[in-house]
Amino acid sequence: MACARVLFCILMSLFTACGACAALFPLMRRNETDALGRAVKREVSLWYIESKYVIDKVHHYDRVYTRNSNCSELRVVSILAAALNVVGCGLGTIASVLAAVHVCTRVKFHLCCTLMLLCFITFAVFMASLGAVIYSFLSDACVNDSVNYAYSYYRQDFKLTEGYILLCIATGGFFFMTFLEICS
Repeated sequence: MACARVLFCILMSLFTACGACAALFPLMRRNETDALGRAVKREVSLWYIESKYVIDKVHHYDRVYTRNSNCSELRVVSILAAALNVVGCGLGTIASVLAAVHVCTRVKFHLCCTLMLLCFITFAVFMASLGAVIYSFLSDACVNDSVNYAYSYYRQDFKLTEGYILLCIATGGFFFMTFLEICS
């Protein structure tokens, strides 16, 4: 019983860290050549879209925050995905602290139920964040607005990268933790 609780606490902290790292690492990436013939690496994270290029051995970074996007649909989906990720990380942190407390206690039914409920709610929040990321990856934005029309990242040949994978791990991990709590 104690080993299961320790494993639960470690895994809970690990999946919470995966969710936090998903907010820091890029979700999508694309390499291209711009009009001036420079190799440009574009990365999309939850917070911004960044372009990296080199001119005369000097690295340049252009960062556009998604909250400043002209397309309101893209702005709302990006802010929603980022906010849900932060909420999921906060709930995961609370659940990790409760799991650490649960290691030291004897069988407390209400603590087990609270942890199971927190794990499920955290899973649902991360799933909603993941859904918003997938929506922005696959769907064109502002289709009725010819000035601010934005092609989907998929149509722009972006590839899903480590941030997306970490968000998937956090989401699946908390789904798994919901059922693992039954064993502890």
